[in-house]
Amino acid sequence: MGSITGSGATAKIGEPKIVTSFLRDIQNAEISPNQTGDKVAAIDRAPDQSTLYMIDLQANNRAAIASYPAIRNLLWIPASNDFIFQARQDVSAPESLYLYRWDDGKTIKLDLNTPLENIAIINKNRILAVTDQQFGTGQEGQLVSLKPNE
Repeated sequence: MGSITGSGATAKIGEPKIVTSFLRDIQNAEISPNQTGDKVAAIDRAPDQSTLYMIDLQANNRAAIASYPAIRNLLWIPASNDFIFQARQDVSAPESLYLYRWDDGKTIKLDLNTPLENIAIINKNRILAVTDQQFGTGQEGQLVSLKPNE
């Protein structure tokens, strides 16, 4: 362990440094770093419950911020430590979108019925979404603009 081979050359990698550890075996996890690489969101998908962790690489600590029967994916908001994630709050409930705000540690359920794949995050104050959800007197199938931090 500790070397990578390829093209006839051997490249050494540094000794692994433990950032955080878990009490159980992690089998199906997804990690996603923020833009600056100092924070990592980790989704730990256990058979009956998924847990979303926020890991601070500078402080070498982690906190469980949400547990749901299913957490599918997340998108970081550029130039911030906030992100949107898609989760199922109950095994029989539809998936919903949630905003996690790093500064105050709040998780906010967004009133938006669309999958995460239909979201484009412009910045912390502007999110675009394509949805069949009806807003106002508009037609079905709308492009909507959200300001989640207001």
